Amino acid sequence: MKTAVILLFLAFQPFLLIADWKWKEFGLSEGSKKVFKIGKTRITIQTRDADAGDFKEDHLILTARIARGRSIQQWFDSSYGTGAVALYDNLLLLKYGIGRGTCARDEHIKVYRLTRDSMEEVCDVQTSYYVDSLKPNITSPDRIDYRMKAEKKRDYTVFTFWTVQPRRGILSEKKVMVKNVR
Repeated sequence: MKTAVILLFLAFQPFLLIADWKWKEFGLSEGSKKVFKIGKTRITIQTRDADAGDFKEDHLILTARIARGRSIQQWFDSSYGTGAVALYDNLLLLKYGIGRGTCARDEHIKVYRLTRDSMEEVCDVQTSYYVDSLKPNITSPDRIDYRMKAEKKRDYTVFTFWTVQPRRGILSEKKVMVKNVR
């Protein structure tokens, strides 16, 4: 039992950023759905039919709907059908990883601008890294702990991503500026 809890923690470790963010985590199996209500926005994550691939639960649809607006969909693939969503003003943040069954992993945080009728991707912060291939019995990726903060300025929202410990070959800080639009 303890081993299962530890492995589950290690699998979700890349998704743990900063506690101040109200991330809503999801983990789906084939044919399942998760619904979140954040303020006036309803977010649904569900699996989608996909012919390709052995892991059907990796193919997902994110649907967002702002009060009295139309539903907007975004398709994406996520290793193990896991990830998290958060809302910052009118910006929807989506965290997920890809690379199941390979030694390479990509962790993404995508930011979408939401309006009543559209969802526009404004940035995609990505980290790529490799699993220690010398130890094939360990399936969790190398630990990379990113922290994140957002600062809303007059015309821009600035997202800052940084690593707790510097790692060779990985940027220790990334900044993304997103123009504020209403």
